[in-house]
Amino acid sequence: LPDEEYQNLCNLCSRMIHLSEEREAFKERKSRMTDEDYKNILRKEEEVEDGIRKIDEAEEYRDLIKQDLRRLDGEKSAYHYRRNDLESELINLKGMAGIIVGAIVFCFLLLMILQFGLNFDTKLGYLLAGALAAIVLTIIYLRYADAEKELAGVRSALNRLVQLHNTVKIRYVNNTSLLEYLYIKYDVESGSQLKKLWEKYQIEKEERRKYRRAEMELDMYEEELLTFLNRFKLKYPKRWLNQVAAILDHKEMVEIRHELIIRRQALRKRMDYNKDIAQGAKEEIMDLAQTYPQYAAEIQAMVDRYEKMY
Repeated sequence: LPDEEYQNLCNLCSRMIHLSEEREAFKERKSRMTDEDYKNILRKEEEVEDGIRKIDEAEEYRDLIKQDLRRLDGEKSAYHYRRNDLESELINLKGMAGIIVGAIVFCFLLLMILQFGLNFDTKLGYLLAGALAAIVLTIIYLRYADAEKELAGVRSALNRLVQLHNTVKIRYVNNTSLLEYLYIKYDVESGSQLKKLWEKYQIEKEERRKYRRAEMELDMYEEELLTFLNRFKLKYPKRWLNQVAAILDHKEMVEIRHELIIRRQALRKRMDYNKDIAQGAKEEIMDLAQTYPQYAAEIQAMVDRYEKMY
């Protein structure tokens, strides 16, 4: 070829080799995601980013709801504990009041025995016992009233907490239903999984786009190479589509030539062998015709027909 034409040919072949290497590298690479995952994201490509946002918001809201539930459970436990303490305290105060009343009655009976039975002056005893009883019972009464008031407040708070807990539970159920719907829609188990799939999909999409571009350009260059080789009257230009490297590398060309020589020699040997076999068969047929002259014309006709076919 003229130098300019040969340089154009080399440039064309270099581009084809580069594109072939890109294509093979894509085929041999380790896939980032399965075809099923890729197709699933591809079908929802326009919705994925919005889906990631919705799942993130729903998962953050779920975490907040869980925190509220834990806080409410803690408050409920504290109020239950305080309610039990107050109920026990009320029972104890009632018991103390009963004991004090019994003790006062006993004191009065004792003072009456001392007064009427032994003629003791017990006025001071009555005063002291009455005053002590009044003070102690007043203290018990005030403490009982405070505890009862606090218990009513605790019970009211517990009722409010139960209502609030039920409201938060309803929100949790609604949030869980929304997340389950989104997980099923995008075939994932979490927002982080969908993010990773989306990142992998974007890289995979770009690589597949490059692969398709390489395929299209390679087809275009193959047509261009065929057109180029046809201009120089090559007998079998399509054979060079798979042997582009030999056009650029003299060693590759020598190997191809060597392989063709070996194939030609093997083919010639096979043809010579078949020719010998055919000649032997022909001689046997002619001997057969001489042995059976009555069939000679028919045998010769069969041989002629065979020779015309092959």
